[in-house]
Amino acid sequence: MFYRFLLSVEKKAAKLQGKGWAPTTLQMEFAAAVSLLTSGNPQTCIDIGGNKGAYTQEILRSFPKCRIVIFEPAKSNAGILFEKFGTNSNVVIEQKGVSNKVGCVTLFSD
Repeated sequence: MFYRFLLSVEKKAAKLQGKGWAPTTLQMEFAAAVSLLTSGNPQTCIDIGGNKGAYTQEILRSFPKCRIVIFEPAKSNAGILFEKFGTNSNVVIEQKGVSNKVGCVTLFSD
């Protein structure tokens, strides 16, 4: 019983932090982001936490002339991004993380 109560509190706290709001598919999330654009043709997009490039692929599919900067600190994922987009002159891959603080940290999972 107490365990269920703790799970309930954890879910409520996560929701207050903005977790769990995202749509269930990448396409739904992308459509939600595009709906916020003030013009229908973005010139630059930033993909923070590019992972393996699915979001960037969606941007390129919808806006092929858009310049995209991808930030992805994980070496293994950055390698995948370079394989996928390394020859695309509209895509810049930064093997770095993004934070609200300047400095270096250890990435514990690659």
